[in-house]
Amino acid sequence: MQITRREKYQFATLASCVLIAAWAYYVRSIVGPTTQHSFLRMFILFEWPGGLLATAMAIFGLWLATRIPIAHVDKVTAFVGTRYLSIAFATLAFLSANALLIYHNRPFVIDEYMPYFQAQIFAQGRLWGRFPPEMIPWLVPAAYDVGFMNISHQTGKIVSYYWPGFALLLTPFMKLGVPWLLNPLLASGSLLLLAKLAKKINPEPQAAGWAILFALASPAFMVNGISYFSMNAHLFMNLLYAVLILELTPLRLIGAGMVGSIALILHNPLPHMLFAVPWIFWLVRQPHQRTRNLALLLLGYLPLIILLGFGWEWLRGEILREGIAAPSLATTGKQWLALPQTALQIAHSVFQPPSFNLLLIRLLDWLKVFAWAVPGLPILAMLGFAAAKENKPLRLWGWSALLTLAGYLFVPCSQGHGWGSRYFHSAWAALPLLSTAFLVAPNRNPWWRQMAMTTLLLSLLFGTGLRFYQTEHFIGNHRKQAPPYDPNQREICFINTEDGYYKRNFVQNDPFLANNVLFFISHGRAKDEQFVKRLFPAASLQGYYGNDSVWRLPPHSS
Repeated sequence: MQITRREKYQFATLASCVLIAAWAYYVRSIVGPTTQHSFLRMFILFEWPGGLLATAMAIFGLWLATRIPIAHVDKVTAFVGTRYLSIAFATLAFLSANALLIYHNRPFVIDEYMPYFQAQIFAQGRLWGRFPPEMIPWLVPAAYDVGFMNISHQTGKIVSYYWPGFALLLTPFMKLGVPWLLNPLLASGSLLLLAKLAKKINPEPQAAGWAILFALASPAFMVNGISYFSMNAHLFMNLLYAVLILELTPLRLIGAGMVGSIALILHNPLPHMLFAVPWIFWLVRQPHQRTRNLALLLLGYLPLIILLGFGWEWLRGEILREGIAAPSLATTGKQWLALPQTALQIAHSVFQPPSFNLLLIRLLDWLKVFAWAVPGLPILAMLGFAAAKENKPLRLWGWSALLTLAGYLFVPCSQGHGWGSRYFHSAWAALPLLSTAFLVAPNRNPWWRQMAMTTLLLSLLFGTGLRFYQTEHFIGNHRKQAPPYDPNQREICFINTEDGYYKRNFVQNDPFLANNVLFFISHGRAKDEQFVKRLFPAASLQGYYGNDSVWRLPPHSS
């Protein structure tokens, strides 16, 4: 008996959901639920219940599929496809509220904090922050020195290690006091770009509706939309890049290059590099004016790459060297000339042959692509990629997604903390676009659309609900480790970063120490008390809380 494509899809969807839960249970049994490895800890805690729920949603959705009239399915997707502007505004309001309620209106981990920190600096009209040099060992965890921050231990100047694009996007929102608004705004903008691309690629009236619904029902899209991670900006920029580059006019090609340059400098250039390679390769294979087109694209790329990419590398180097030797004009010129060589050295250190352990981590990372999407969405996308042999834009999206997955095999680190597969998120739009193309293809069996709608609705109601709960619960439990400080008082908190779980993430301070509460790394009670008596003699002890302590400063004290 021949197995139909529908039966293969049903088996693959259920198998992927079961595999997620099984791997989470297996990893839990091997490393334990309290492991300090952030990626494995989150995989265990999130994907065990997530995999079980996805399995239940897939089973129920496949059973319910034929019980929803296809006319209702088409009516819903057509309605969404014609009301995408209103839906984007509603999504903006929903995500903004949950950025405050679920995400507690502050960066959670260091990857989010560093662009936030740098945006605080930019909002003051400056390029770097400044800590008192004698306080740096108390203000900067050793694990974050150089890897996340660049600090002059002689002068106290400090900047983010990451390239400054996302911090610059965040700056006006920081200035207005609403930094939590940026990612909801970018997510809502991504919905509009998804709708535009879906309509351009697929002339069917339901195409835009399907693309939007798949995004709204996928927890990876929604939870990243309330976070402070830069991956949401990568997704938006790559969508805009694709919209612009598909029409080969001079203005749009220059615009695509400018958007691509912003994507390259958001925090590091790799996500956009992996995404853009298929598009640039397609561009140079065009039969007419390929040299002109490539030159125009490059013209858009170069200014910001030179100014804010290599320029940032130069600034970081100057801060690290400051106080060691006064750089001459000739030395500075040599440093600029050496920047391309420095970039090659960095690339060589970033890309390494994958180890066996890294391959296992990447396998779990790929499973998270399935776990944080509508059940079966990646499989639908694979079917769409296979069927889109003549649709060049869809093929390019597919190749960008595959190259992003493959490229990170050679990056010797896990994503650490993050919601869904953070490294894949820059190319995540390939999933709804390819799936949409498969569903709306002429003569497609209506069962596929019925099935997609049932699993989509279940994921929208229960999948996203679970992930929002897990996110708030994880962040809330982490913040319970902090000692009881009063944010409305001038206080000093000493955090013992050696106990608990990632307590060094609490050591987040204003780049000019202008916030009410200052967080310091504890060096033990005796040394902490000496530090306070020397620098804050008027402070009074509020209490010891395990290995942490809180001290109160008098009003208007320095």
